[in-house]
This record gives sequence, structure tokens and C-alpha cells, in this order.
Amino acid sequence: MEHKPMMSTVLMKIRNDTCSILTIFFLMFSSNFIAAEETPVDVDLPLRHSFPGSRVPFADKMDNGIMSDLVKELHLYGADPTHEYIISTFNTQQFVLPLTRVVIEIKDITDNVVVCSFRAQTMEPTTVAAFVDTLPATIKLTDVVLASKTKMYAVMRVDWSAATDANRSYTTVAQAGIHASRILSDEMIADYLRRDSWHQVIRCGAGETYTTLKAAVEATYSPLTGSATINGSPICEFAHYHNRVLIDIVDDGDFKATGLYLPDWVDVRGNGRDRTFIRRENTDPDPLIEQRTSGKFIDCTLVSETANEYCIHSDDFNRNSTGDKKQNVRLRQSYKRLRLQGGTGHNGWLFGNGMSSGQVIEFEDVIGEHLDASATEPAFGFHNTGPTLRNPTLKVSYKSAQVTMRGCSSPDQIGIEISTIEPSAICHLTLIDSDFNLIKHETSSGNEVLSDLARDRVAWQIGGRHDGPWINVDPVGQIVLKTTAGQIPSGTASALIFGAMDELGRGEKWIKDATDYDLGSRLGDCSSVNKMLTIGSETCTFTADETKKSNAELIAEINASITSHPVSEVDLQLEWAPDAVPKRRMNNNTGSTIPKGRFVKFTGAGTIALCGTNENPAGWTHRDILNGDDGYVILTKRIADDYIENASGSTGKWGITASGELDYSVTTKLGLTNGGIVTVY
Repeated sequence: MEHKPMMSTVLMKIRNDTCSILTIFFLMFSSNFIAAEETPVDVDLPLRHSFPGSRVPFADKMDNGIMSDLVKELHLYGADPTHEYIISTFNTQQFVLPLTRVVIEIKDITDNVVVCSFRAQTMEPTTVAAFVDTLPATIKLTDVVLASKTKMYAVMRVDWSAATDANRSYTTVAQAGIHASRILSDEMIADYLRRDSWHQVIRCGAGETYTTLKAAVEATYSPLTGSATINGSPICEFAHYHNRVLIDIVDDGDFKATGLYLPDWVDVRGNGRDRTFIRRENTDPDPLIEQRTSGKFIDCTLVSETANEYCIHSDDFNRNSTGDKKQNVRLRQSYKRLRLQGGTGHNGWLFGNGMSSGQVIEFEDVIGEHLDASATEPAFGFHNTGPTLRNPTLKVSYKSAQVTMRGCSSPDQIGIEISTIEPSAICHLTLIDSDFNLIKHETSSGNEVLSDLARDRVAWQIGGRHDGPWINVDPVGQIVLKTTAGQIPSGTASALIFGAMDELGRGEKWIKDATDYDLGSRLGDCSSVNKMLTIGSETCTFTADETKKSNAELIAEINASITSHPVSEVDLQLEWAPDAVPKRRMNNNTGSTIPKGRFVKFTGAGTIALCGTNENPAGWTHRDILNGDDGYVILTKRIADDYIENASGSTGKWGITASGELDYSVTTKLGLTNGGIVTVY
């Protein structure tokens, strides 16, 4: 008969124990069967056995023998466990060009969207069987080529020997549904940082398969994409939460690395901080290690001898973890028992990180130090991530990021620098049993950060405990308008240029000149609709186009009309204090305002007064405290000199005069200023 060859092919695919004679008869005489010679398809046959969990990684009601033969294991990460997901496409096709292609897609059928895919093809003359034989048994499906960036990914183990020239498309759970146990939300794998356990260990050292760290790491790279970075890092198909990979350096001594990228879920462990040393392979201006995605680095010393290059650099630029308020994936990193060391002449960050949205980093017993005592850059540096004037295409961070440091330290002048480059990307630094000298916050590059409120120019919170000094540096200032304490401005202009008021008569709106947020830009064109500002019983009415006027011009206009409670600019940047510093909330009952930058004494269980001449201080003020008001007294004994009145610009021993002021000339010495730090004896 004309169609006997195809009949034989189909009969070979049919499992004798799952198909009836009636099915064979239907295939022989169906018009669909006759057309199959032109468009080959696999016949999806029912499975014989059925009990809960018997078809994992497929759903219990999946009844498709071909897919069961092809896909042996599957984990989908970043998913919503309340949704249903299927393998909607599994094409292994050969075309005439010549072109042989594999396309696999996973679809969220609850939302009707493809969430991740795998694609591979060749233009070389070959067969489907020969081509799929070149593919790795474990593959990673990502959202890289999809229009919808879901940030979901899947790891799939495939038996390519079961693949034939066929176009397979599915729409239901019964055809290719994924089992609920293989659908994992980000929260379901959050315990990664709590467990140092691995499923696969790659030993590195003398006599091992890989004798160098570079060879061991690069052996994990995808045979399809190699060292090419996909979403910022090379891909390792077989490394994922359910198959965590450890590169175990089993020898003492030096191992080389320069610009060595670690894939997701590939961890490195040395033989001990004083036994395993990672040094530069060459003098290229690159970090020793690039760890941009989830991973761990444990038990070794990393020495950066290339000027100002990182020992470890971690900056994903929100490639892998954004997704607006529905963000479903976050990065997790852990660093334990490490020493990060800057060699002679090194003056740069030793650990440098740009915190992606929701990223979590945990440090335990990590030391950062520059060998040059003159180094002025910090051992540890972190910045938040979001769109800026310099990089407007960076994605917004929606979830707060977290850095936790336990038992960590640095002998450097600056232990940690945290930087705000975008106001909405909130980050937290928690210090537990750690010892650092100065902690510095800097608002990056001044005008690069544009914010509506002055306080948003610091996007970091520091918790835990820090007994050392700190400094907040904003190159253009956290400038707001102020008037007489206790006054509440009103009128249509008030909300635009003051905003909410504090007890000291300062507004909250950032009004730096020559920005989109200065007074003129905020007031706009008032020629058609006038705006008014009232303070006390006096009013200033704006009737012109105020857009092009400077802050100074507009302040002069205001003060020409409002003389009893004039306005001025004030910079609040030195009023920021970390939550981690020891302090007490006390009441000022002295009858006068206690100014910021003064030393105070306790006069009762909850009251304070300014120190008198030669009196030992109990603490100091970083903000004015009005008479009758409560305020914080900072208890630290080491203070950045900018915070103490009369301290900056001089060095040496000092005492205290009346009104709690520091004075270098008094005879009784109560402290020392050196290197920009005021130390209270």
C-alpha cells in the first residue's frame, strides 16, 4: 500500500501496552494520518500508571507519554504556585534551508503568557537526532528572548534520544502540565543562605581534574554559550537551587583569577583564610572575582594587587531581579571567613556592590583591609540601583535590599561606604558584633540624584549597632527652606516650596538651585493663576512667571513681603544619624534651645543640659532641641569632626567651655581631634 512506510513508523512509536487496535485502525484510515507525511508530529500516547506524584515532574493529570519520555526533570523558579504552568512548545524540527531548530517554551496558562524559553539551532546539514545529540542533557530556559520579561527561569533535564522531527504544541495541563512540587516561588528557596550544603562538588587542586580555579569555574560554563554573559553572567545549566554546585579548593597556596565570572548557584570554598590565597592572574584592570548573581564565597583570602580594583565585585544592575511591585526573583549572596586585602598602593573598594532590587547579602567573619595605612577609600562599598541622569535606562528598584554583617571588621580609616544614586531604591545595612571605624554615606555625584524631598537623598538605613563615627556627604546639599521655629506657612505656594514642617521651622522639599526641584520650577508660571505664601500675618503673592528665577531672587521677593518671619535656605545633611548608633531620647528643660554640635550632661533620668566648663560630657547633639522638647543625645565617643561645633579645621587636644562648646585652648583636656575624628576621653 502507498502509506505502508509511514504506517510502520507510527506503529513503532505506539506502545503496545497503552494503545488499542481501534486506535491503530483509526490512524490507518484517518485523513489526518495521511497528511502526517508532510508535517511530522509525535503521537502523544496515554500513560498506563496513575497515582499521586507518579508523573513528577509532570502534573498528576498529565497523560502524555511522549513528553514523559522527553522531559525527565524540571524546576520552574520565580513562579506563582497558585498558577498552572505547562510546557506549551517542544519543537525539534528540520527545515529545508538547511535549518535544524529546537524551541521549548513554558507557559503560565493562568495568565496566558510564555514565561521562559530555550532555543538552539544550526544551519549546518544534519539530522534532528544528530543535532540534539550535541545539546547538554540539562538546559536552562530564560526570558532573554521573550518580549515579556518575567524573570522566571527553569532548569530541565531532557532525554534527547527520545526526540524526533516533530512540532509539539500543548494548551492544557492534561497534555503537558507541570507538577505543583516543581513550581517554586522565590520565597520557597529563600533558605539558600541558611544552609551551606551542596549537591555537586567539583574539586580543585593538585592531582584533581581541575588544578586551577579558573579551569574549575569555566568547566561549569554552558557548552552552548561558553563565557558569554547572559543577563550579566555566564550560564551554568546544571547549577540551580536543587543542584547547588561547590568548587572546593582542596589545596593550600596561591590560586589565580582576574575577571573570573561565577555563574548563578556556583559557590567557591577555599581551604581556610590563612591557607588559600586568590591573587591576580594578570594586570588587566578587572576585579579578581565577578559574582553578579546568587552564590557564596567561603574560607580564603583574596588579594588585589592591581591598583584600585576589587577583590570581589557584585553588581547586577537590576538585570535579573526587577519586575515592578510583583517582583518574583531576588539575588542572594553569602561571604564567610574571608580576608579581602588591598596590596601596596591600592586605594579602592575591596568589596564593591550595587544592590539590586530586593537583593540580600550576608557577611560573616569577613575582614577588609588595605595594607597602606594612608588609603582613604573604604574596604566595603555598596550603592543602591535605579535610573539616574547618567544611566536613565536602569530599572527602578521596588523591593528594599539588605546587607547583614556579622562579626566583620576593618582597620581602615573608612570601613564602609554606602552610596545613594537613586532616591527610591531603599537599602538596609545591619551590623551585628562588627567593628568599623568611619562609616560614610554619600549621595552620588550631586545633581545625579534628583529627589522631591531632602530626606530621600539618603536611601540607606543602618541598623544593629555601630559605636564608631559616621559622616553623611551630599556634594550639593540637602537644602530646604526654613522660617521661624513654630511657624506653619500656608497658602497655595506653601505645599510647593515648604511641604510638611518640622518643629524647627524647616520644610521638607529639596530646593537645590538650577534643578527641576528649585523654587522657580516648583512655583512655575504664576501670571495666570497667582500663588500665595502666608507666614504669620504676612503674605507674599507670586504673580509672574517664576520659572527662570534663582532661589536667591525668590527668597528676596518673599522676604520683602514677609519681614517678621523671613525665610532662608538650610542644609540638613549633617542631621542624618544611623539608627545603629547608641543614643538616648531626653528632654530639654533648661529654658533655652540646646544647639546641635554641643556636648551635654544628664541632669536627671530623662533630662539634659549643656556641659559647663571642664565638665565630662555624657553625649552630644546632632540636631537642635527646643526648650521643652524631647530629642536624641548621641552617646558615641568617636565623632566625625563636622558634627561638633568648632572641631573641624584643627587637630590636637581639647576641652569644654561654658555652653558645651569644644575649645582647643582650655587647660583641662577632655578629648583629642585627629584625622577628622573627635575622640572623647
